[in-house]
Amino acid sequence: TSEDEVTSEDEVTSEDDVTSEDEVTSGLLAPPPRILEADATAQSTNWVANASAWLGRHPDSVRVAAVVSNLPFGRNVSAGGKGGGGKWCTADADEYRPLLAALLPAAPRHAFVSGTPIAEAMRAIGYENVTEVPVCRFGRIFLTVAMGDDSQWQRGPLEPAVNFTTEQATGAKATRGYVRNPDPAWVREASDGGSIDPTGGSVATSAPRRSAKPPLRIAIDTGYDQDSQRAVRSVAKQLAECIGVKRRALKVEPLEPDGTDEHAKNPQRGSATNPPPTPTPVDVDLTFAGWRGVVAAHAADHFNADRWSEVRKDPRDVEDIFMRGTAGEGGADGGADGAEGGVAPAKVVYLSPDAEEVLEDVEPGVVYVIGGIVDLAARGVAWSLPKANALGACARRLPVREHLPLVTNQILNIDTAMKVLCERYSGKEWGDALRAALPRRQQGERPARFNRPKRTAAGDGDGDGDGDA
Repeated sequence: TSEDEVTSEDEVTSEDDVTSEDEVTSGLLAPPPRILEADATAQSTNWVANASAWLGRHPDSVRVAAVVSNLPFGRNVSAGGKGGGGKWCTADADEYRPLLAALLPAAPRHAFVSGTPIAEAMRAIGYENVTEVPVCRFGRIFLTVAMGDDSQWQRGPLEPAVNFTTEQATGAKATRGYVRNPDPAWVREASDGGSIDPTGGSVATSAPRRSAKPPLRIAIDTGYDQDSQRAVRSVAKQLAECIGVKRRALKVEPLEPDGTDEHAKNPQRGSATNPPPTPTPVDVDLTFAGWRGVVAAHAADHFNADRWSEVRKDPRDVEDIFMRGTAGEGGADGGADGAEGGVAPAKVVYLSPDAEEVLEDVEPGVVYVIGGIVDLAARGVAWSLPKANALGACARRLPVREHLPLVTNQILNIDTAMKVLCERYSGKEWGDALRAALPRRQQGERPARFNRPKRTAAGDGDGDGDGDA
């Protein structure tokens, strides 16, 4: 058999699977879909006749197996003649009724993605064995499946395992909130058994990749007071990016030529006869310290932080976790009392762009703390250095200006600073590590004085003077 998708597109679009009983497909992949444009709500549209024409088959040998459609929805969409729902709303179930009624006789089975619950409307129109599940924790996307009457589907409506109900999703949408439910029991059991990855639901590998080196210990200090809601969102987003940096650190990439000849500058680094060391995978021991307040709440509401299993989220501050003898090599698992834990305080290096001394190397056994702050409203104010001094921690800055002199902005994103540490710890030289981590737009940034228009002594703008007033 061959399955072809038929697309109807006028006011709306529907995708249908058409099966020809006479045509046999060989190979592992199905043929590409064929597109047919028509009005799904028009009575003159005959899907079987149109499909049999371009399949070259008699209509009696062609049947439409199912209708699978991403129904139009959104604040500016009118599926049934209304003006749409406006901001924070979508097309309601009544707007979908003309389209749902037109698609009912087209196939025995249907599956729809919509922006509002439509199960009740489908049952009222005549759809049978209807099941609806919410797809979005914000209550904005729903999947509804109708398996047809009992003569062709005798098992009744589907019973999917879901983490939250349609009622919870619609309630979250009404309050502009977010459904925050723990993982269901079957997910926890599968995760504990190692059959799935709890972070993404994919099938877990037999054993995660590990580095031969000791883990690189990194802590993000999230205990800062943010200066705006925009800063709160920016920090939460960068913390989410740190999860990706941790995952990618186990998948190192070889060095790539970038036009600079650091071999000539540093023969010990490597040459044709003495190549540089090959970067190795890095296993990151990551902790979010000070995990409380608005940043933690925003990350949970908008970035699904409750399922960040690769990081320890500790409400205690950096000094309580690492500097008072409560955390050993495992990170933030120690007890609250250093005497009871019996573990010596860890060596802590607090990274700050305002520190005078440069970080010479990234070493095992050292906890590198990155400040979770984006001072959008107060650029140029030192935040991390005073905190490092108050804690009595060793303050160091990344050697950006020493290896990338064209980069005038020494303040890096949280995830970028973490990536620099990972690249360096993998075995790359500082120059290669910085180039691999920093965005290209930041590496090519010219000093501001180079962008000023040149002026002559007469001020006509055509001379070679430096233009300084």
